[in-house]
Formats: sequence, C-alpha cells, structure tokens
Amino acid sequence: MVDLSSRPCSHPRLPFWKALPTIVLPLILLLLSPTFRATPDDYPSWLRGSPPLPAVTFVPLNTRLEALKGTLRTEHQVLDRVTGLMLVGLVGIGLALRHCAVLPSTYLPLAVVALAALAMPSTIGTTGLVDIRMPIVSMLLALASSDWPVTSRRWFMAVALMLGTLFVIRMAYITDHWRDTDRHYRQFVQTLDQLPEGARLLSAITLPDAPSPVDRRPPEPMPMSNLSCWGVIRRSLFVSNLFSAPGQQPVQLTPKVRSPLTMGEFIIQSAPIPWDRLSTQYDYVVIRRGQRLPQAIPADFIPFDSGEEFQFYRIEGRRP
Repeated sequence: MVDLSSRPCSHPRLPFWKALPTIVLPLILLLLSPTFRATPDDYPSWLRGSPPLPAVTFVPLNTRLEALKGTLRTEHQVLDRVTGLMLVGLVGIGLALRHCAVLPSTYLPLAVVALAALAMPSTIGTTGLVDIRMPIVSMLLALASSDWPVTSRRWFMAVALMLGTLFVIRMAYITDHWRDTDRHYRQFVQTLDQLPEGARLLSAITLPDAPSPVDRRPPEPMPMSNLSCWGVIRRSLFVSNLFSAPGQQPVQLTPKVRSPLTMGEFIIQSAPIPWDRLSTQYDYVVIRRGQRLPQAIPADFIPFDSGEEFQFYRIEGRRP
C-alpha cells in the first residue's frame, strides 16, 4: 500500500481563462445596452435640456478614497471616528503580535479588486455612483482574506469584548435614528392621505447642499427626496419626481404627463424657478423645512399641512 499522507499536497494552477466569461459577457451586454450611449431623451427629468453626456465619466481620486468612509458611516461622527480607530488599531496590533495575518492565496484577488475600485467609473451611460459601490466589496473581501487563529485566550477575550461592545453601541444608535426617521415618515404619509385622489404633486424636496470634500457626511441623513412617490400607491397621485427615464425604469409616462416641469431640472442647473408655469401644471407643492430655494414660495400658495420636517402647499385656484 502507498502512504499518500506522506506526499506533499500539490495545488493545480488556477485556470484564469475560466474567469473570462464573467468579465467579457458583462462588457458585451454593456456595449449593447440602449442607455450606454444615452441621448437626452434617456435622461431623468432633472437632467432635461442638458447636452449629451459622455458614455463614461470619472471623479477625482480623493472622492474615491472618501467613499471608504461610507462602510462605517453613521450620523454620529465621533462614533464613526472611534470605530475606525478601534478597527485599525485592532488589525495593527494583531499583525504586530502575529495574532492575525492575510492569507497568501488572497493577495491576487485583493490586488485585482483594489485596482478595479480605483479604475471604476463614476457614471456609465445613465447609471450613476458606480464607483462608491466598490468599497464595501473591498472591505468584505479583506475580512474574508484575514486569518485570526486563536493563539491566546486573553487576546481572544479582549477582541471579542471590544467588537461586541462596539456592535451593541452602534446598533443602539442606528436603531434610535431609524425609529426617529420612521416617525417623520409616518407624518409625511398621513399628509399624503389627505390629498385628493389623482392630484398632481410637485416635490420641491431636493438633496441638501453638498458637503465639503474634507469632512464628507451623508448628503441626506433622513432621505425624503423620493418620499412623495408613496402618493402614487396610496392616492394615485402624479408626482413630479417619479422615476421614469426611458430605457432605465419600467414606468413610462405618456407625452401629456411627461411635459410638466420638475423642480430638479431648475435647482440642479441653477436656473430661475418659473412658479407661474408650475402653478398651472400642479395642484400641490411640498418642500423640506429649512430648504433654501432660489426663489421663495409665492404668497398665493396656501399652506395645506405640515410636519416637523416638511410643509405642503395648495396652489390657489387649482383645487378646493
């Protein structure tokens, strides 16, 4: 009998050609996509009137590095910084004391994913923010590539205590923030339920001013810019910011309802808001409290209902 246990284990060379279909086929599908080389008709309503955009665009490198913060970001900046310092310190101490290591077999995948993250465009056709999806992939792969052998009971208990405490604190804060957000959402939906069936609602809620690149924070801590779309489900409303870009969303608008103006196309392009035209196309307007508009709400727009974070107006002469 042959003792196979004494023979060295040999690993076959990885056939890289097996990975080609997962790279080539998506590229072919991308090139054949009707929105890869988008025309102005394919744009969302807030880009209406813009010149044709490049098929692929990129953002500066510092913006890509800032996206790494998104893997840990909450609304509590001190908590985020403490979390980052604790995790970096844990890995650094583990490497220094040889309590953790990176598996050699994952060097190549880590390098490939890092290069892909740096090379990823910001927009491809009409799809935006492509590059900020990569950091979470890199983080998960780095976690899977690490090896943490239990070489010391004291080390194991310290790491478990630190990670457990950090997890509980972060989940408690996030849960509290979500509960507060849910309260504001219920207020918004209750106001939508008071609107007449089939009314036209102009959403003037846009993303807050962009933060500085040095101290980048979530652009919308409590997302409300698309909350008015609940009115489509609950009251059969026509809302101005319904996702309906041709070739991108399954919802398509008829020429009659595609013609009304939207708020985004004026705010993003820093153009004057034609309230007189908007008042003939919509029945109600909703804005976020504290939101700065280029032109104030006209005096003949009657306050309808409000919540802590929003205000609805009825356009005089449109509906009772």
